Amino acid sequence: DISITEWRTLRFSESNEQESNNNDGGKLNINTATYYEIEKLPGMTPKRAQSIIEYRDKYGAFKSINDLDQVYGVGEKTIEKIRAHIIVNLNPA
Repeated sequence: DISITEWRTLRFSESNEQESNNNDGGKLNINTATYYEIEKLPGMTPKRAQSIIEYRDKYGAFKSINDLDQVYGVGEKTIEKIRAHIIVNLNPA
């Protein structure tokens, strides 16, 4: 869990970043996306976005979109909502 202060810091410190992860046919690379970018995906909540970042930091890059089901709070329905909007690129340019 993150505190309100941590959430605000994450949200607003990244809100001014240039969104360079969204360059693969308009899809977001889930392995390099920021908290702010993930949080804007359909069906995503601040807590789910934070869980994705924490999981990625702890276990490394996702190898497939379906690997997101290992993240607490992200299930099949969430994955289907975001599938068309994300990619898993293990070797970003």
